[in-house]
Amino acid sequence: MELIYHYTDINGLYGIIGEGEFWLTDHRFLNDHTEGHYAQTILEGFQGEILNDCKTEHHQAILTILYQEYRNFKNNRVYVGSFSEKNILSQWRGYCPKEGGYCIGFNKAKIRDIRPFQIATCNYNEHQAIKQWKQLASSINKKLEKHKKIKAIGPAFSAEFTLEDSVWPLTIDSQVNRIRMTNKHPDYMDERETRIFRFVEPSSEHKIVNEELYVIKKRLDIRRTEVYFRKSKTGLVPYIKLENIENLIEKIHLGPQGNPELNELALEEFKIHNKKLKFDIEKSETPFR
Repeated sequence: MELIYHYTDINGLYGIIGEGEFWLTDHRFLNDHTEGHYAQTILEGFQGEILNDCKTEHHQAILTILYQEYRNFKNNRVYVGSFSEKNILSQWRGYCPKEGGYCIGFNKAKIRDIRPFQIATCNYNEHQAIKQWKQLASSINKKLEKHKKIKAIGPAFSAEFTLEDSVWPLTIDSQVNRIRMTNKHPDYMDERETRIFRFVEPSSEHKIVNEELYVIKKRLDIRRTEVYFRKSKTGLVPYIKLENIENLIEKIHLGPQGNPELNELALEEFKIHNKKLKFDIEKSETPFR
């Protein structure tokens, strides 16, 4: 059984095992200010290599499609939950306070079965990012070969193309979003991050104030996704909930700081009074004070 791990403090732990909720944060409010932009720098910097296997006559059309879908990304919301591997020192340092932290092991296969959420391991390798763009460009090239009668590639392209093939524009959008959200700058490699995420398109209720700022309503898309807000040091942060997650939790590692013995006793007692919880408890062996 493969596990992925979420590092947190006592407040996060209680929200997960006490409330049965895991929160996914709006991607615009994540810690990495380059979030979602690294993939674009790869697309811009390696166009020749990315288009190498595509017909020259299709190069401009392919780039237009990719950049159009990439610009559309700012009209979407992506809600992200972060996981890593167990006992990573940088994660204990970054997310667990001196009073004691927790590393919660989730069943990766069970998370993968949850819809409409997606799960993917982040990539920190430049060559792999180029390969992902190259595969997508080749896919578009094949479609253009198949549908040569499409003359104009512009803002109305997806709508026009939907009349013949309603799946393809959505597929392009989905793949561009996935490439954008799973490719990170190599400086973050130590995180070894796996992400669970959900793409949500704003409904017509969202009034555009300018290119980057939206008046955020409480509900999004056709599924009426409920959006909540939590306080942070800098302001309010939007998030959505993944609920009823008790059966996803397989193991909890107690952090190297605080009082692991007392924390273990408390968790064992907590399990007695919460029959849905079946996780094992282990103490971290990471030498960190």
